[in-house]
Amino acid sequence: MTRWLKRNSFGKLVILSLIFLLAAAACQGSAGTGGTAGPKGDPGLPGNPGAPGLPGEPGNPGNSGPSGVQGPAGPSGPQGNPAVATVGSVVLNPGTVALEVGATGGWSGMSYFWETGEFSVLGSGFTPGEPYLLKLNIAGEEFGGLQKRDSSDLIVSENGTVSSTWRYRLPQSDATKLPAGIYTVIVLDGGGIKATAPLVVTEDEK
Repeated sequence: MTRWLKRNSFGKLVILSLIFLLAAAACQGSAGTGGTAGPKGDPGLPGNPGAPGLPGEPGNPGNSGPSGVQGPAGPSGPQGNPAVATVGSVVLNPGTVALEVGATGGWSGMSYFWETGEFSVLGSGFTPGEPYLLKLNIAGEEFGGLQKRDSSDLIVSENGTVSSTWRYRLPQSDATKLPAGIYTVIVLDGGGIKATAPLVVTEDEK
């Protein structure tokens, strides 16, 4: 055997390894007791916030409540200054009147004659509070040949308006009667405001 070992070095290495392992196994001691646990580590950092969620569906609107009681009216504002008139305007109603020609004398005939020539004068844009008068333009001349029928005073209202009813006076003869034609009614107030309107006169033969 000694002769075999000398001739085979690999065999020598194997035998020596086995001897070393057996010696190491024989010298190995028993396992020791476990050590104590170490201190607890620090908590980790918080994670990143999550993405926002999607908005929910809108809820249904509730029913409308009953209306409240209406509050009291507020106080009236201060009265404005009177209007300052610069331009007046006048209309006649009706704009055409029919006068009876050849009426007989007497009060009944005169009354009937006056009724047929009656018309109203309506105007605006005059000087508030000023008196006014009416004239009739006949052949380029102004005459006061109109007679007032109602009981209103000839004073411009606070709103700058005028309203009154008129008739042409009964002619006493053919020389003074108003013939058929187109005439101009003139309204003039105390502030100098003047307005005109056409008056058409027709004749009813009797």
